[in-house]
Amino acid sequence: MGACIRCKGEYDDTTKLCARCGADNTKYVDLTEQGFSLHVRARLFAGFLPLAILLVAWIIVIMVGFPVSVKVILVLSIVGLVIWFLVTLPMFVLSYAARFTFWEREYLRELDFLAKRPRGTGSLIAGTLLLAVLLILTLGGIFILNMVSPNAPGLEYTVTTVTLALFFSIAIAAFCYSLIIVIEAKQLETLLPQPIFMDDQVLQDLAVESARESLKLSKRETNIAEMKRTDSAGIDLIVRRTTKEFVIDERGERIEKTKTQRFQVKADKWGRVTAIEEKKKD
Repeated sequence: MGACIRCKGEYDDTTKLCARCGADNTKYVDLTEQGFSLHVRARLFAGFLPLAILLVAWIIVIMVGFPVSVKVILVLSIVGLVIWFLVTLPMFVLSYAARFTFWEREYLRELDFLAKRPRGTGSLIAGTLLLAVLLILTLGGIFILNMVSPNAPGLEYTVTTVTLALFFSIAIAAFCYSLIIVIEAKQLETLLPQPIFMDDQVLQDLAVESARESLKLSKRETNIAEMKRTDSAGIDLIVRRTTKEFVIDERGERIEKTKTQRFQVKADKWGRVTAIEEKKKD
């Protein structure tokens, strides 16, 4: 049994139907089991394009730049390619492994649960870090190559230009992978059922059902007194339990008495209960 894409419950391996929310996971299973080659091919192309641009840029720099020794060119090429693969390989893996996470985040953004951080903040931070890395690579490359080939003519020009080409190629790779993620997230919206945190009623029903099972309450004696969504897209409920019992009063007569209990139920965005607490009367 696997995890349901809609509620993170378990679906049947044969029917692909989720026992918890009833969602059909057939297309989700097809995407995870049969879509590997298609997704990988798209990402390989997205990585090949900026790598080709990088290699062409390096060839032009070497041909039209100031003369530098073969040793300098060899060191620049090896170090540059190693850096390029070290930076872009995690992009490749992350963009594939986390494609369903990005699909989920698009829904969270639609509900404004990701609105606390202004859009573009991540890009600004990433851009700043890349610029810092670019500066470090440029200065470090000049320093190291000066040790390898002291007083080489045009060394600063060549290292700076090659580093800029490396930075530009990595930026293109990041753009290509980001574009793939956006396109796939839009495709997944049409193929997969919406997550349960998009539907207040379904989320509430699953959380209440879990709470009833934990507290051993019957559906007949419970109802929802309050409901609100949390900042993490979860749900916060007040479940009221009303029971009737017969007691003997001071005159010895049998009378009916109503007893009310209130429970605070907290659940995450998948309707999984994280805390249950009985609310005492004020």
